[in-house]
Amino acid sequence: VGAGICNIGGFCCSTSCVGYSKADMFPTPDQPRCGSLINAETMPWCDGEGMDQNFRFTSRRGQISFQVLVNCEDESPGNCTNERVHHFQNIGPKENLDDDIMVDIMAENKKILDEEFHPGGANSPASEIYTLGLTGPGTPEISFGKFLWTSTVRHLVLQPWLMSVVSFGLLEPDYGQTNSRLDPGFCPAYVDTDTTQFNDRLKLMYSALKDTVERFVPSDPKILPIGSMIAFLPVSGNAKVIFTDTNTNLPLVVLVKTADYPLFILLLALGIGIPVLTAVGGAGYMWLRGRVHLTEYRRAKLMQELVLRNLGAVLSGKGPDEEDDDAIPVENIKEMRGRTSFFYMYEEFIGNAESQRTVFAEWLLTASQLTLVIVPTIFVYMTAGILDDGYRVARCEVRPDRCQCMKETVGILWVPFVLRLMIYIYFFIAILELGLYLLSVSFNPFRQVLRVLFYLGFFFMIALTIICTGTMFLFVVLGVLLRPWLAGPYALAVLGALAVAAAMFAKMLKYQIRVTRAVNKAVQAYRSKVAKQIPSKTLLDALMGKKIQQALHDNGLSIPNIVIYVFFFLVVMIGVYFFLFMGFEAFTKSSDQDAALINMGIIVGVLAAAYQIVVGDGDPGELNHRVEVMLDRIMVSMEATLDMVARQIDIANKLYLPARKAFDEEYSDESSSEEEEDF
Repeated sequence: VGAGICNIGGFCCSTSCVGYSKADMFPTPDQPRCGSLINAETMPWCDGEGMDQNFRFTSRRGQISFQVLVNCEDESPGNCTNERVHHFQNIGPKENLDDDIMVDIMAENKKILDEEFHPGGANSPASEIYTLGLTGPGTPEISFGKFLWTSTVRHLVLQPWLMSVVSFGLLEPDYGQTNSRLDPGFCPAYVDTDTTQFNDRLKLMYSALKDTVERFVPSDPKILPIGSMIAFLPVSGNAKVIFTDTNTNLPLVVLVKTADYPLFILLLALGIGIPVLTAVGGAGYMWLRGRVHLTEYRRAKLMQELVLRNLGAVLSGKGPDEEDDDAIPVENIKEMRGRTSFFYMYEEFIGNAESQRTVFAEWLLTASQLTLVIVPTIFVYMTAGILDDGYRVARCEVRPDRCQCMKETVGILWVPFVLRLMIYIYFFIAILELGLYLLSVSFNPFRQVLRVLFYLGFFFMIALTIICTGTMFLFVVLGVLLRPWLAGPYALAVLGALAVAAAMFAKMLKYQIRVTRAVNKAVQAYRSKVAKQIPSKTLLDALMGKKIQQALHDNGLSIPNIVIYVFFFLVVMIGVYFFLFMGFEAFTKSSDQDAALINMGIIVGVLAAAYQIVVGDGDPGELNHRVEVMLDRIMVSMEATLDMVARQIDIANKLYLPARKAFDEEYSDESSSEEEEDF
């Protein structure tokens, strides 16, 4: 049945072609013809009554391909042991009719393809990859491969799903698609994909597609841009680029091999290798610096506690030597090692680990500790998800058993599986370590092993995070070079926010340093007054050092306070960007140059306003005034502490020293009496 034709009145007419074939078809030579002696079950084309073969063909496009198969291959059902001949209209019977049939794309499909492929009269599509779908007798099954146009060979060498993973989706190409039908198609409809005949058919289909997209309107040819190409992309294996040989003017098929493009491989290797080296060096440096800081902190803390426990001896000038590490008992060292865990040092960093807190404050502290544990895993988990989803979709795109395919874990899909498993194991260890710390469980051998595992997991997650974020950053920079109008606004927003945050941190740190110097100078004047009364510098540090840090923290001038302020600034900027980019996506076209310039101008305006609010200074003398005001505010609280320390020292001297003198005299008299008796 041919395609129906309808007039404006709504009446439709179709042409039906019904009749017998011009040849009898049998699977094997000399096979008996149909008749009453033929079993209709083993030869279903015979009805067991007459001599005629009964086949009913229905075609919507006017071309039918039919083949009687016997002893065929399971993987290639068109490869059979019987000899084949073919008919097409008045041509045949012949073994191959490819040279006799002028395959072409249907006229109505040509028009649609020309309009969709050349938006606004351009020479190429707006998307970077454009699928040129073909159907009809002899066209490759979608489960085997497809024709496509690509703006650059890069998309054939570096898989789109891979670029999406390493760039967090920024370098994932845009897609477009049209579907066309060959009319007439090839005869026979099936040939093995490993044969020369199949490659010859690819050349014919390429010629039909290229002629349509370039010369559909002969008076207005649209030549494909230099560097772009029409290729055949199989589901598995290397892509086949088809181009016209300038010498013979005939199509050639060339395999796209990854090894033939070392620059792309080098780019990918550097984009991943540099973050890996940075992660190893960065995590190792953080580990070593952390150990040095922890060792110094433990020694200072142990010495302060030792001095406070021997306060009487210190006041009498007979205290422990502050430079003698052997004066610290071994059991104190073990206790300090167990106490100063990762979470204890975090509490010490944000305030005072040994201060009393309300229940609500404890809940907030625990929530922040959980956040600290989770943060290193966020980018790793997101990257694993993007890799898993991207590869599954690409792998299962043309699988008939798509649901089953999406459930399978094979090949590279084990990478996100292992990453997620490591995250779960690390999180379990971290939660167990945090729980035992909050419960104040003794530092037994199990906790010692657990702490080592936690530190290994924590710094390993930091290393993976550096790899993920570093790779993304490098490929975002690459995206700015390759797709400036698409990546430019995103790069400007991220780098601009980070630059303002860095300037904000530097400003607050400068302010904190100046206030700290002024406070230390005022406190140093007091130290010089009481130096004769308290010769121990460690005692002074133990009594007043922590109070100074607490005063700075209470007034928002500690490093944790500055980090929190910068963090909240970035959170606010993320919220602003969310609404901005939602508007950009809704009302502008991301690949349009003019729209990108306007969007970048808006982002610059937002960044300038943010900079002026959180960083911009007025009168240069304003900073000095702010330092003086903050110094007065801190010293008000410090004076009470200084007076209390002075009174405690005075009381200690009045009570302890006379008692110590009397004790020494009594002990001296007893010693003299014992010596006389002995004499």
